Amino acid sequence: MSEVFKKADKIAVFDADNTLWDWVGLKNKEVDAMISYFMGITDLSRQEVLRSISKVYQQQGTPDYSGLIQNMDIFQGLKRSHIVDLIRGCIDVCIQVRRTDLKLYEGVENLLQTLKTREDIATCVVSDAPMSELLTRSRHTDSYKYFDMLFGQPEKREEHVARVIESARGAKIPFQYLRSHKPNVFLGKSLGLSDGDVNKKVTIIGNSEKADLGMAVRNQCRCLLAGWGASPIEIADNVTQMVYAKPERVDMPLTEDLIKMIKAVDVHVLDKPSDVEKYFA
Repeated sequence: MSEVFKKADKIAVFDADNTLWDWVGLKNKEVDAMISYFMGITDLSRQEVLRSISKVYQQQGTPDYSGLIQNMDIFQGLKRSHIVDLIRGCIDVCIQVRRTDLKLYEGVENLLQTLKTREDIATCVVSDAPMSELLTRSRHTDSYKYFDMLFGQPEKREEHVARVIESARGAKIPFQYLRSHKPNVFLGKSLGLSDGDVNKKVTIIGNSEKADLGMAVRNQCRCLLAGWGASPIEIADNVTQMVYAKPERVDMPLTEDLIKMIKAVDVHVLDKPSDVEKYFA
């Protein structure tokens, strides 16, 4: 599959969550569905459930459903069997939300269709999500067909490995596990290219200054920051601060050479997906 990238004149490397699809918006709907579910099986108010969920998110980030429920203070003291039932119920509720509410951002599919028609362009996704989740999301949104390769993270649970293989084989999706997380992904190794070809061919499209712009710095290639996945003004401010004023924000040891690398990156903040096309003209 690396031959596809070697033959291409240009390569579009997409981030997934909040670049292709609105993951934050979906998570908000999932939380709302969880609150309704918990209220329906307990005597707790919406405020009590929301406070307990928010406390876990503030302390631990966004753990999976099992980690969330096991750490919610309103469920402390319950028997293990009751916790397991809560987790199963929560998963069922959230799966239903994903089936109905996970969608590509407006304009993203048109962009992907346009790039797919170009014989000189290869496309892929590089994500920090486990491969099983990346495959599920790309199949649900029917977006996998636009990419030459999906790059995701190895599975933490053995039972998920078989699910990945079955899912990819069924839809004939080419995939490859990454060896590290962004921004420390070396695209040359993943795509089978020299550093010089990465610099000339690759454009990263993502919404994160740390992960996606950081990966562009690491690989010395162009970066288009997806303003449709966050506030364009806020991103522009952060990029200006990081690239020109505070390069130490990139998650790498700061050296004089690194400062030069950061300032050399060609970075643009875009308002909508169609703005990407002019960089592949």
